[in-house]
Amino acid sequence: MGALAYLLKNRCYVGEISHKGQIHVADHEAIVAREIFEAVQSSLAANAIARKAKSKASAFLLAGYLFDSAGNRMTPSHSRKKGVRYRYYVSQAVL
Repeated sequence: MGALAYLLKNRCYVGEISHKGQIHVADHEAIVAREIFEAVQSSLAANAIARKAKSKASAFLLAGYLFDSAGNRMTPSHSRKKGVRYRYYVSQAVL
């Protein structure tokens, strides 16, 4: 989150304090009107970019460690059948 987004999401400006996931009324008065703060929050939510989760580490754990009888590196490959992914290794000489 950028510095500007952090400032725009800060509830301190509307007279609230966030502590351990709970919002509490603060002793100080708000310096930004509630309507403006809510409008900014809805605008930020509308402009948010949906990001994909980072991919997991490769399921081919032996990549780079397997060699065939001639000393050629074994390359990971896969195929799918009925939604199931089957992983296997193929010699570079075959490829």
